[in-house]
Amino acid sequence: MIKISLKKRYRLPAVLAASALILVLLVLIAAAPAKSAAALSEAVPLSADVPTFYAVPENGIVLPCSETLVVDEEYSLPADIPESGEYCILLTYKPASDILQKSTLTLRTPVDLCTTQIVSLWTQAGARKFDASGNELPQKSLAVDTAITDYAVDQGAVSALPFAFFFEKGAQTISFVSNDVDVDLLSVTLVGSAAVLGSEGRLPLMQDAAGEAFVVIEGESYTAKSDSAIRGSALMRADLSPHDYSASLINTLSADSFKNSGQKVLYSFQVQTAGVYRLSFHYSQDYKEGIPAYINVCFDGGEQYFWGVPFDYTGSEYENFTLTDPVALTAGEHTLLLEAGGAPLAGCIGEISGISKELSSLGLQIKKVSGSGASALRSWDVESYIPGILEKLSSCYDRLLAVYGALEQIGEPSPAAASKIKLAAGNLEKLLEAPDKIPANLRLLSEGTTSCTSYLMQQVDVLSYQSVGIDRIYLHGENYSLPAENAGALTDLAFGIKRLVSSRLSSKKDGGKDALTVWINRSIQYAELLQQMSETFTEQTGIKVDISLLSNEQRILLTNASGGAPDVVLGLAPNTPFDLGIRGAAVDLSEYAGFGALISGEYDAQAIVPYILEDKVYGLPETREFYVLMYREDILNDLGLTPPRTWDEVAEMMPALRRASMNFYLQLSGFSGTKPLYATAPFILQAGGELFSEDGHTTLINSPAALRGFETLTDLYRLYSVQPVVASFYNSFRYGEIPIGIASFSDYVKIKNAAPEISSLWKIAPAPGFLADDGSVVNGTTTASTACAILEASGKKDEAWEFLKWWLSAGTQAEFGNTLANIYGADYLWNTANNAAFEQLAFSREDKAVIRDQRANAIEINRHPALYAVERELSDAWSSVVLDGQSARLALDKAVLNINREFSRKLFEFGYADDNGRARRGLTYKKPEEILE
Repeated sequence: MIKISLKKRYRLPAVLAASALILVLLVLIAAAPAKSAAALSEAVPLSADVPTFYAVPENGIVLPCSETLVVDEEYSLPADIPESGEYCILLTYKPASDILQKSTLTLRTPVDLCTTQIVSLWTQAGARKFDASGNELPQKSLAVDTAITDYAVDQGAVSALPFAFFFEKGAQTISFVSNDVDVDLLSVTLVGSAAVLGSEGRLPLMQDAAGEAFVVIEGESYTAKSDSAIRGSALMRADLSPHDYSASLINTLSADSFKNSGQKVLYSFQVQTAGVYRLSFHYSQDYKEGIPAYINVCFDGGEQYFWGVPFDYTGSEYENFTLTDPVALTAGEHTLLLEAGGAPLAGCIGEISGISKELSSLGLQIKKVSGSGASALRSWDVESYIPGILEKLSSCYDRLLAVYGALEQIGEPSPAAASKIKLAAGNLEKLLEAPDKIPANLRLLSEGTTSCTSYLMQQVDVLSYQSVGIDRIYLHGENYSLPAENAGALTDLAFGIKRLVSSRLSSKKDGGKDALTVWINRSIQYAELLQQMSETFTEQTGIKVDISLLSNEQRILLTNASGGAPDVVLGLAPNTPFDLGIRGAAVDLSEYAGFGALISGEYDAQAIVPYILEDKVYGLPETREFYVLMYREDILNDLGLTPPRTWDEVAEMMPALRRASMNFYLQLSGFSGTKPLYATAPFILQAGGELFSEDGHTTLINSPAALRGFETLTDLYRLYSVQPVVASFYNSFRYGEIPIGIASFSDYVKIKNAAPEISSLWKIAPAPGFLADDGSVVNGTTTASTACAILEASGKKDEAWEFLKWWLSAGTQAEFGNTLANIYGADYLWNTANNAAFEQLAFSREDKAVIRDQRANAIEINRHPALYAVERELSDAWSSVVLDGQSARLALDKAVLNINREFSRKLFEFGYADDNGRARRGLTYKKPEEILE
């Protein structure tokens, strides 16, 4: 307790002042009642009709068609062009299924090629819902069964402007290929590009001003959207509408979800008084300091539009912004379309990307001359090896400064959002100061997270996102005074005090002491959705559930020892159930009824291997990782290469890749420090080796089979020049520097969703492996990802098992995965370990087949108390061979000595060996098939 002591002469004035302040605050609190959450749930949309994005203009050239575009099959449509010139193509289509993942359509004319995104039309599903504490819950998105009319837009362009196709006069042909999903193409309309792009803010003949008339549109209350992931967010602020001090209400269009070029949000609204209106926004933009974000604005499907409206940086505050140009509106119903699109930044982004590619190419040329790891003690005459290199670096330096200057003209002086350009230019300046040391300083040019190329790719991402959070939209006359931007200091203070008092007086948990306590080691979005879904489990079983976030897995052991441990933990690292089990802190799940049926029916037996100790199973798989071969089909075709099936074939393709200044990516290359076990061990396991002996007391990584696998791994680097450090596989793959490699689940999701311009140019295939005697390929990798467990300290073990059976069932896993993607977007793809649920998730058919086969061939690793030593020593052995030139045999023999010492120490700790390292009993693992019998 904090004690405050006042001298006698100051006590009375201080007390009176404090009393006065409290009185003022109480008056303020009474004057600012909470917004009724119940009233919000009764809101209804303005119109039952959901309009599409654009209307077909009267002067367009309509090409009627009714054709189903089957994936990868080309359809040709004839067109009679009246005059030569540039035309935008307006498509009316209907996807055959709801689109959650990004899908594209390729259009080809005699002159141009454009790959455009195709979408489903989404709206909010039903009335607003609230939990027991009055907090508003995120809503699922509902796909609207209607045709969509939208312009073809180049996915490689950040502007989101309709693509201008050039046509010669006369008979022409337009070809269409759908790349991901079957699409019913209903109509194609050609519109002169000047009519679409050349006359912004067209104002119909209307002279009367709107006066004091106004229309208020809530940012989160949209009619339709182009992406299920676009959503509202709940911010507890007194200056946002609606707000409530006692509960969180969804009150803004989320800037995190509305940021990618081409994303659209459509609002419907009513106008009572015809006239000329101003358009204003109460918004926040805290992503690009010193540089605006841009949104395209369109009224009534194209009647009036404004391309690239700038939204300046506001920091954490919300501000009012009014467009310079007015808009004329008749009385009646209208639509307002907002589309993220950075047209004014497109030129700068293109220049930065071009410079990055040039610098990356120079880096590869230097490595051809100097090799990897050039000595800092050696001086190089780089001009004699690469003529003109210094001029090229100097030119790139000047161009970067010019881009920075252009961004200053667009935004503010010295914009913080363009700082990566200055850092890249600084690197180039250092290289030019010491040209004879350039080969030894590739980390400044093209290798690592602080290189020029890395900085510039980060800069492209920063400029490409157009993140704007919108609280309210106002359409108003000149004489209408906008509400205040901020609530004011006193109102904010009163709101904060009310929140504090409310949080102390109310309980946010509705389960109470009788509820099953579940900790989840994931972000808040996962926890909120699981809590919402658990209501179904409670209805079925009568078991109440409280979901809480687990910020650190260390808390589990601490609370287990001190009391207050949860009953169930979800989202655990793959090693944690074993670590808990060997310490007596987790329950053997194989003892429970239904265990065998659940695993045998819906999971791969190999998936439980990491959680087995002796004949017990201390955890169950929740999600599973996958590693597949990802390749740029366009580049491999140009080089005359095919996806490799074995590591020998990878070695054979390396010379062709190196001649083209390209490379192959292995997961190990993504780490500059310790190489993770999942990147090294598969080579040993695929070759038939083992990591440790059957009794678990010694390692076997220097056996003949293990040595063969390890040598294959190191030879790829030592003899065939696989790049040892790759700062970003995503960037390297996207820009064609590394057109092929082993991709993880996170790599797959990122490239799938954040590189739309290459969406139709890459594919996945099974990972390479070793050729077996029977001609098959052994290509299994580890798949352990996240797991769940029941703690031994739980007093509700039976209830906890019922919860786990429900959570891991196919129906729950499929519903959770699809709802997660529906609400939060394709970035939240759920890689469930349940095979039946996996078949129902939003992976493409072709990718799903590859992933399914790769997971079925998994080679899982039994956990060991000292498995960390195997990881560390294999990493050190790789460095000794690849970087120091030591033989693989000597490196592994040294590693074995260190690992066996650590094995003895840890096995003594857990009673498997005496203090002299002699075995007391074996650390054995029953096979999963035997446990499931």
